Amino acid sequence: MIRGFIDGIQGYLKAIPYLFYPWVLRLLLVSGLVSLICFSLLACCLYFFGGNSGEFILNFFFEDGPPEWLSSIVSIASQLVLWILLFLVLKYIILIVTAPFMSLLSERLEEKLRDGYKDPQPGQLYSLVRGLRLSLSNLVREIFLLTILFVFSFIPGLAIFTIVLTFMVQSYYAGFGNIDFFMERRFSIRQSRNFIRRHKGFAMANGFVFLFLFLIPILGAILAPALATISGTITSVKLIEEGKF
Repeated sequence: MIRGFIDGIQGYLKAIPYLFYPWVLRLLLVSGLVSLICFSLLACCLYFFGGNSGEFILNFFFEDGPPEWLSSIVSIASQLVLWILLFLVLKYIILIVTAPFMSLLSERLEEKLRDGYKDPQPGQLYSLVRGLRLSLSNLVREIFLLTILFVFSFIPGLAIFTIVLTFMVQSYYAGFGNIDFFMERRFSIRQSRNFIRRHKGFAMANGFVFLFLFLIPILGAILAPALATISGTITSVKLIEEGKF
């Protein structure tokens, strides 16, 4: 797992030079613009409407309005929860809407890395339906795991561990989605799951950097999809060459 994590991080370092290829740059700009629009719309909705969520909840319990100190605490807590949910949902929305561009990017990059080798390509409709099914399935699984971790976080002494595990879970599923742009040309959804289970460290590293990039204003949202796809493809080709795919 540690070796896979290191490989995943190294994949990002190897991916950076490819960003300057003209055909990669075109796909990056299109997918980056789509990603930025999605992020901006969700962030604006959260900013303008999320602030009232805490007050809305407290009004169920206080007819004359809650104490000011309690209102402040609940408002901060609700904003934090909503931002976590934003990150949870955002990555799946971006994976779905950028899928046509990222699939093409992964395909063309593999041809370059493997001297023109080209796997039989699934149809666009198949890729779209497959990607949607995988994203929805992963979303349900992730919510289930995060809910369990949230419950355990109330046990004294476990909060620090649940925070770390929460980010690991989010990284794992984000990486899964990015690497699948390469796997979709070879595997069924079940086979993809088996592959990712064998290479958890790789998936977590890919997703870790992907999520971290979104902390960089504007530029992160533009770069994240393409950079994660390039990195995932580079490392996957390396695994093929080592006979580990």
